[in-house]
Amino acid sequence: MVIEPIPRVRPQGGPRTCFEVQFRPGSYGFRPGHGCKEPAPAKAGDALREVDRLLKATPTWWMPISRVLGYRFEAGRRLVRKKSLMALKDKVRSQTSRSRGDSLGRIIDDLNPILRGWFGYFQHAAPGVFRAIDGFVRRRLRAIRRKQETRPGFGRCKADHQRWPNAFFAEHRLFTLQTAHARARHSR
Repeated sequence: MVIEPIPRVRPQGGPRTCFEVQFRPGSYGFRPGHGCKEPAPAKAGDALREVDRLLKATPTWWMPISRVLGYRFEAGRRLVRKKSLMALKDKVRSQTSRSRGDSLGRIIDDLNPILRGWFGYFQHAAPGVFRAIDGFVRRRLRAIRRKQETRPGFGRCKADHQRWPNAFFAEHRLFTLQTAHARARHSR
């Protein structure tokens, strides 16, 4: 895979790669090239390593790149874009409505592939986001348990956390991003 900075002036009909990096203000990072014959990058990690290399080789006054493939770069850290985070939360919300009539095991079985896929793509992000998402998912599941017991509320109180602690969801095989990140980080 070849990634090159876009020159300021390109002759018409000049060679293009499938993914080019724009280092200009307001840039959205990778953009698909037209008429290219190279395949797309196999893994997001390969593309991100190449972007990191190019960012280090680029003069600092050309560093306004902020969003690449769902990531956001800030102070040398890879963060998840707000839009990508909201898309995940919307998927989780669609699977965890309080009026859903399925058992907790069935709901967790439907959630796990979504969480695994999202983690597989964003595992290179800064670890702080994983804890927040895990808490969001467990809060939604506590609200479902509360509704199933015909109790009012949304599962935000301390009593609900004591009634259904994090270990309760681990016993029901809920995929946790924080644990997966710790395993992936130490597996190398």
